[in-house]
Amino acid sequence: VCASVGALELPLGGLTQKHCEMFFADILGVDKVDPALVSFIFEKTEGNPGFGEQFISSLRDGQHISIADGIARLSPELTDADRLAIPSSIEGSILSRCDRLDPAQAFLLKMASVVGKTFTVSLLANLVEQPQGEVFQALLELEAKGFITTSFRHSVGRPGRRSSRVSMKAEEHCSFKLNIMVSVLYNSLLFQRRKEIHLKVAELLEKEPDTEPEILVSHYSAGGNIPKAVQYIIAAARQAVHNCQNKRASACLAMKDGLVGSGVVEPSQQMELDLLSALTSYHLGDFVQYSSRCEAVLP
Repeated sequence: VCASVGALELPLGGLTQKHCEMFFADILGVDKVDPALVSFIFEKTEGNPGFGEQFISSLRDGQHISIADGIARLSPELTDADRLAIPSSIEGSILSRCDRLDPAQAFLLKMASVVGKTFTVSLLANLVEQPQGEVFQALLELEAKGFITTSFRHSVGRPGRRSSRVSMKAEEHCSFKLNIMVSVLYNSLLFQRRKEIHLKVAELLEKEPDTEPEILVSHYSAGGNIPKAVQYIIAAARQAVHNCQNKRASACLAMKDGLVGSGVVEPSQQMELDLLSALTSYHLGDFVQYSSRCEAVLP
C-alpha cells in the first residue's frame, strides 16, 4: 500500500503520558487517575494503547487498583512481590486476565479464537454445544470486561448508559478487541486440540450458505483435511474466474502451496487446479505460466 502512487505514510507513535491519563480514566470509569499509577503503567507500556488497556485491566482484575472519590490509585497493599508478579508484556497481561475469568468464559474465548477475530453467537453456541441464551449472556459479560465487542442492540436507557435489556439475533457478530488477543488465546491451546476444533468449525460453516470458500480452505487446512481444503480452493477459484476476478483466482490457487501434506491431493483435483491455473494465467497475460500449466494437463 505504501508503495502505491499517492499513498501517504502516517507514522503513529505511542500515546503521551497526558493522553494515557485520560485513556486510563475512561477505561476505569473514574474522574482522575493518580499520577503515580499513570507513570507506573506508562513506564511498562511505553504509551502503547492496546498494551495499556490490557495492562490496566490486569491490574484492576487482580485488585491492585483502589478507587475512592472518583480517583484511581495503586492499591496501598501492593507489595514488591506483587509488582514482580505483574505481567510485563501484552501477551502476559492477556493470559493473566484470562486465567482470572470464570472457567466457562475462558473456554468460550479460547474456542472463539479458533474461529477467528470475528464470530457469530450461533456459530460459537454450536461449536461449544451450549444453548444460545447462555452463550449470549456470557458474551455480554466478556464485553463488559473488555475482551470483545459485540453488535448486540441495546435498548435506549438513560443518556450515556446502556440499558440492561439487550436484543439478540443468532447471526449477531462479536469481535475480539485486539488481533493479538486472538493469537495469544489460540496458541494457549494444544496443537491437536486446535486441529479438532478447526475441523468442527469447518463442518459448521459448511452448512451456512454464505460462507466464503476461502474460509473453509483455512479451517480444513488447519484441521489437516487436505482433500477438503483443495475442494474449496477449486470452488473459490471457480467462483473468482466466473466473476472475472482473475487476481483473486490466482491468490486462491496459490493457497495450495501452503497446505501441509499437499501430496495427498487427488489426481482429479490436481488436473482441475492445473486447468484453472492455466485459464487464470492466460487472462492475466502470464503466457509462460499458461504454457507450463497446459503442458502439465495435456498428454
